Amino acid sequence: MKELNEDLLNGARKVMECGDVKQGERVVIVTDTCEPPEIGLAMIEAANEFGATPVLLTMNPVSPGGDLPFVIDEALKNADYIITPTTTSIYHSHGMHVAHEEPYNARAVALSECTMDMVMAGGITADFKKIRPVVHEIGEVFTKGKKIKFTTPAGTCLEASIEGRDGYCNTGIADMPGMLEGMPTIEVFIAPVEESVNGVIVCDASCSGGIGVIKEPIILTIENGIATKIEGGEQARKLSEIVEAVGMPNAYQIAEMAIGLNPKSRITGFINEDEGKYGTCHCAIGSNAGFGGLNDVPLHIDMVQYNPTVLIDDIVVEKDGELIIAELPDSI
Repeated sequence: MKELNEDLLNGARKVMECGDVKQGERVVIVTDTCEPPEIGLAMIEAANEFGATPVLLTMNPVSPGGDLPFVIDEALKNADYIITPTTTSIYHSHGMHVAHEEPYNARAVALSECTMDMVMAGGITADFKKIRPVVHEIGEVFTKGKKIKFTTPAGTCLEASIEGRDGYCNTGIADMPGMLEGMPTIEVFIAPVEESVNGVIVCDASCSGGIGVIKEPIILTIENGIATKIEGGEQARKLSEIVEAVGMPNAYQIAEMAIGLNPKSRITGFINEDEGKYGTCHCAIGSNAGFGGLNDVPLHIDMVQYNPTVLIDDIVVEKDGELIIAELPDSI
């Protein structure tokens, strides 16, 4: 195998550590033709160091949350641990959810919109195990809540019911059967009751789907859960084109409300780092069927916003991007 950058290998080793990879386990690595091949090779080398049996599968890029090739879907069902350094996000793809649920119970970590830099620096350098208790503490507040409200200095003002919906904790650690995590993102997210979402989203940090770091805010008007207007500049037009291309009315559904909790993450234009940045929130349009929602559509686009104030019922979870109800540990 060709000699690889040590920082890249260290990042790949972190991915194995967070998956608690064991001797003899089947590790399936899914990448695509637009990803630097060194990333997949580093994952193979790290998996070998842990005594696992890795397989690297390369496909054409798919749309965010879109369907995977049949061969990939079948391979995922036979994995103990799945790693997906891909150009787009396949975290919400149907095959990923089949593989980590009964009866297959694979552990999985998605490295969406993955770059060499993302594997070597920034969010991946965080101490995921130290942060995990805080993530679960906040997730419990989401789960117990009935109403949620996001506001930001840029103009987001979004309210929804979350009654009966569970808060999901993405800690970046997939050490138990059936766990599906993103990495390097650390976040708490929830699927709001679909028709209850109303207000305005002003995306001012970054947007997935290849849109990247925001140059001019993207403004979405939300009525009864549906984005009825998408306004702004060229990036807003690109978002509109992506959603329209799906050809399904429910692609305009607001699917997710979430907060980022990784203090090492940066805004880079690549969503799996951006959405986890501490001091941001994000909302998504498209599918939420994989995390307690009712909307099943082959699309999931995340929109990240700076310095949110987050209310769950009468609890101030975060104010101007700073946690109020919990404190991240030092030296992480």
